[in-house]
Amino acid sequence: MFHLTNGQVRAIENKSPHPKGGRLSDGLVSGEFLYCPLYDWKISLIDGQVQAPDNGVVQVYEVHIDDDSVYIYF
Repeated sequence: MFHLTNGQVRAIENKSPHPKGGRLSDGLVSGEFLYCPLYDWKISLIDGQVQAPDNGVVQVYEVHIDDDSVYIYF
């Protein structure tokens, strides 16, 4: 789960789409993109699509915030 500078909260699976895998939670966020910490793939936090020239997809999850509670829908 990532809290973006624009105030939005996004959630994606914590597995790199790279064939060798890896954790995405250690990646860097810039705007609405996450950079895979092992392979530097640029991944959209909106739709989970890996940006060209690489390809792949990560599962994204719907997030709702109600008062002080955060809900992630699988």
